Order: sequence, then structure tokens, then C-alpha cells
Amino acid sequence: MARLQQRVDHARKAGHTGIATFLQGRLDTRESLKKDLQQRKQDLAGVKTWCAKNDGGKNDSGKKGSGK
Repeated sequence: MARLQQRVDHARKAGHTGIATFLQGRLDTRESLKKDLQQRKQDLAGVKTWCAKNDGGKNDSGKKGSGK
């Protein structure tokens, strides 16, 4: 992302506002995706911990929607 930021800066400096705007949009999207992926990584760590404590879900006594 640092390289993309550098490209945005160079485009602005050169007066290429259309290119700078396009590249900034790509950079914003990537930064947003990075935040989402970091959150998912944290969420998955919690799931991993839960699974380790519950034998991969086999010991889940609070099953919902089992129909029994």
C-alpha cells in the first residue's frame, strides 16, 4: 500500500488529478479491506479458542435449531 500511496502523491504532484483520484480510490478500498481482514483474523482467533475448549464443537451443549 505504501507504493500505491507513493503513486497517488506523484500523480498529484504532476497535476494528474484524474489519475490521482482513481489511484486514491484503489488505495481507500485496499485500506478498508485490510481493516476488515484484520478484524476477521481476530474473530477467527476467538473461534479457534472456542473450538479448542469444546473439542471442535462436539461438546457444544447449547446447540440451537437441532429440532429435537
